[in-house]
Amino acid sequence: TRSKMRIGISIMVIFSYPLQLDPSRRCLTSLVHAVRDLRDKKRQGEEALQEQQTQGEVDELAEDMFERLQEDENENAIKEFVDSLLFNGITCLFLVLSFTIAMMVSDLGIILGVVGATGSTMVSYILPGAIYIKLHPHKHFLRSLAHLQLIMGVLIIPTALYFVVFKGAVG
Repeated sequence: TRSKMRIGISIMVIFSYPLQLDPSRRCLTSLVHAVRDLRDKKRQGEEALQEQQTQGEVDELAEDMFERLQEDENENAIKEFVDSLLFNGITCLFLVLSFTIAMMVSDLGIILGVVGATGSTMVSYILPGAIYIKLHPHKHFLRSLAHLQLIMGVLIIPTALYFVVFKGAVG
């Protein structure tokens, strides 16, 4: 019966891991896209400023528009390739990191402690405080409390991680 239980747990892990990997991969991919979009907007702003400084004739504008259309087609093909490369790269990175952690850690309690110390503090202290500060830009008492909550969260995470690692090293 122990063999059947081990097989059952293995099957559960095999089918549940992709469900956990997908949201993490999407989150990291959206962060990469956001940074890339900000970089592209900055470049477009610089190009627009240069175009305003140098005014050309109508023929030059028509040629420039044709060249831009060709560049856009090339850029779309490149972006699709980079997106698939990013998707596969993040997937491989997560798989390698997961495998490495699984091979190195013998006590799952330490991993659960790290996840609890970081994740629950983020959800309970840091995110609510940061969101309140972002949504209410005017100074008032509750905003000060949100700052306090955010600072507490930033202090709790390293403290909790210290105790998880210290307890794990001693125990």
